[in-house]
Amino acid sequence: MAAETVKAKILYIEDEALTRMLMVRQLKLYFSDVFEAGDGREGFEVFMSAKPDVIITDLSMPYLDGFQLVEKVREQGGSTKFIITTAFREETDSLKDCEILFKPISFADVYSCVTRLLNQ
Repeated sequence: MAAETVKAKILYIEDEALTRMLMVRQLKLYFSDVFEAGDGREGFEVFMSAKPDVIITDLSMPYLDGFQLVEKVREQGGSTKFIITTAFREETDSLKDCEILFKPISFADVYSCVTRLLNQ
């Protein structure tokens, strides 16, 4: 267990269930409020109710992909920050003001990125 839990709302969106379960388990050790979703549409619903500080999302997902999700969240205004996870480097060229983590990702990379964004 982490010595001190950071007070922050984190939303992790990933359609691969095992990956999502493992990452959410780790995030909950370090951050006070962790939410999860299995696709972009569900992620947007969670965003609307939870108003997270940081969204960590895959790009390739069913129903609403990461690009569409970023656009819909930004249309709502607010200061939510994004961390995009993807295996495809060329996909990310059009994403502005998003941190990018290329798969495979480690929890240490995610933690470092989240804490940096929270301290901006």
